[in-house]
Amino acid sequence: MFERLKTAISDTLHKKKLDAKVAVTAEMTGLGEAAVRAILATRAVAGMPNKPFDPKFSKLDLKSVRRVGDNLMRIELERGRTFFGHRSEQKHYVYHHLLKQFAPEAINGDAYKLAMDIQTRYLNGQPPRFVGKGAVLIEGGCYTGLKAIRWHDALEGDCIIHAVEIGATNVEIMRMNIEANRLGSRILPLHCGLWRETGTGEQLHNFTTRRFLEATDRWEGDMVETEPVRLLSIDDLLDERSIDVADFLNIQVNGAEIEVLKGFTKLDRVRVVGVAAYYAKGDTKNADVVREMILKQGCTILHDQKGRITYATPKHAADVAKQVKRTGI
Repeated sequence: MFERLKTAISDTLHKKKLDAKVAVTAEMTGLGEAAVRAILATRAVAGMPNKPFDPKFSKLDLKSVRRVGDNLMRIELERGRTFFGHRSEQKHYVYHHLLKQFAPEAINGDAYKLAMDIQTRYLNGQPPRFVGKGAVLIEGGCYTGLKAIRWHDALEGDCIIHAVEIGATNVEIMRMNIEANRLGSRILPLHCGLWRETGTGEQLHNFTTRRFLEATDRWEGDMVETEPVRLLSIDDLLDERSIDVADFLNIQVNGAEIEVLKGFTKLDRVRVVGVAAYYAKGDTKNADVVREMILKQGCTILHDQKGRITYATPKHAADVAKQVKRTGI
């Protein structure tokens, strides 16, 4: 009874403080209190995530959280993995401000982005379908390598992962993650942007972690700065890395997937390809273009949902189909 009364009093005092702040804001702006409340409610909803995640970070077995540079965070888990990552961006500070009551105290505003990245890319990630131990994988667009580390762990270290990333800072952090977890013989970083041909080009960005080679219908605000980058086609990547046959190739390149597929003609040297085609140009969805391209090549679509397309190349389609039938994956 006492605890309920204590909570009721606290809630009443909190509401009075909020009402007072609304009144002050209304006086400052010349707007009515109803208008102020509507504006604040709209902005609060706009600042919330558009995909659900666990704000309690219940799987995150934290050992330590600390800032190790101006824009660099470090989180160590009890299970033995250590991850470096970018300090939070604006939206992550908003998430932390609104949801910090649910998160472990050690995860402050600076560390919220890295905590989310570890949760979504490592703890909740899974290795690609249709691969097992001994696999050779190409992760095209691997960010800071958290998902590649997850693949390695799920396959019990019996795999080789060629980790391709366009952002120089992301690659630097990925190398730190590889070194901190002693995975240098299994995860092989490659700094370049995947494209239809090998050469040099310019990536678009806005000093954020997201990078682009192709303008699309999304993230226009993140395409205002340019930075030179080496470009590499899939065909040349296979040769450069001496990959006879890759078991899985993931293409997640922020709208450049159509151009990347134009530079992938050595189909026999990859068993299964996954393409993230979430973007569009005008009224044309990239997923529709990708689907048409791969069907013309005689590929077999294994999964096609919400812009994510996974397919087997012609030479390997029958073997992949047998694997699906045998294992159910």
